[in-house]
Amino acid sequence: MKKLMVALLLLTTVYSCKKDKRKAFSTWSVNGQKFSTNDVRLDFGKAIYILSTNNFDRDSNGFLIVINGGGVLPAHRLDCPTDMCFKIRYKANYYVGKLPGRVTSSYNNHRNSFNLNETWFYKMNYTAEDSVLVKGVFSEP
Repeated sequence: MKKLMVALLLLTTVYSCKKDKRKAFSTWSVNGQKFSTNDVRLDFGKAIYILSTNNFDRDSNGFLIVINGGGVLPAHRLDCPTDMCFKIRYKANYYVGKLPGRVTSSYNNHRNSFNLNETWFYKMNYTAEDSVLVKGVFSEP
C-alpha cells in the first residue's frame, strides 16, 4: 500500500509540473468586424511555409499565409510581393493583399506570429473597388 501511495504521489508531481502548451490565438478584423481563432494549422518544409485556418476553403471567414522559401526570420519585414501570398476569406469571398512593408514577423515562445498593419485587400479577379480593410496578428498554433 505504501508503494502505491508513493507511486501516486510521484505521478501527481509529474503531471502537475507538465507544461501547459496552449494554442496561440490569431485575431484580425475585416472592415471593423473582429475574428479570433486558435483552430489554425501549420505546414512547412524546405521550400514553403503555410499558416492557415483549418478549414480555409470551407469556412466563410479565415486566412491563408504562404511564404516561399520556407524560412521565417524573427523580426523580419516581408517586403517583396514574391515572398508572401496572403489571402483573407470574408463572407465566403477571397481577398488578396498588396503587402510590401505591411507585414512583420516575430518569434515568441517557440512560435512565429505575423503582425499585419491596416491594409486593403482586393477581391480576387475583380476590380479594385471591391475591397476590404484588414489588420491583425496571425499566430502559429
